[in-house]
Amino acid sequence: MMDAKATFISTLIFTVSPNDLLRFADQATKLVRSKSAAAPGFIESVVMADETKTQVLVVTQWESRHAWAQVHWDQEVGNGIVALVESATKFDVRSYDPIAVIRRAKA
Repeated sequence: MMDAKATFISTLIFTVSPNDLLRFADQATKLVRSKSAAAPGFIESVVMADETKTQVLVVTQWESRHAWAQVHWDQEVGNGIVALVESATKFDVRSYDPIAVIRRAKA
């Protein structure tokens, strides 16, 4: 998933009820597909669940911190994130600057 040109990675970590996992993950996926994926500077995203089905992790990769910040000023994106936060029992937001990109060696 890591793209060598990525210079900023954002993670949103949500704790949810196992009964809400599929609905929540679908809502998060739709938000990323409809808004972030069309934004300038967006590279890619992955939405994942842990083994216990109680955490959803949304990882997005951006060409710059500025590109990520620009999309988060969009009112629809902000409202979508607020809706996710309100339907989760807990959430955390983290950001990272890539240090290394390691890929499988080509044969």
